[in-house]
Amino acid sequence: MSKHYVLKDLANEMGLHPRQVRRWCAKLKVPPSVPSQPSNKWDEAARRRLLTRWRTYWERQRASVARLMRRRAAGARLSRKQLSQIATFHQAPRG
Repeated sequence: MSKHYVLKDLANEMGLHPRQVRRWCAKLKVPPSVPSQPSNKWDEAARRRLLTRWRTYWERQRASVARLMRRRAAGARLSRKQLSQIATFHQAPRG
């Protein structure tokens, strides 16, 4: 019998609200893998895939923001969009 993870399990593991986990699942294209009504169960492989994609996304964001911060420290002028990206990154919840 394989273990199934419900939305609350993933939310606790990621440190997010369950609604945010749903949004991340849609954004990262990892749908619930266990058919049920309502469909909010993931098997172990789907859970690992979701967490890996989520962490990879934040690592890329961190690298992008670090690059912008280095440019800013060197005296380069950043656009409003780039400044907004830095501010959003520092406010975002991560696990």
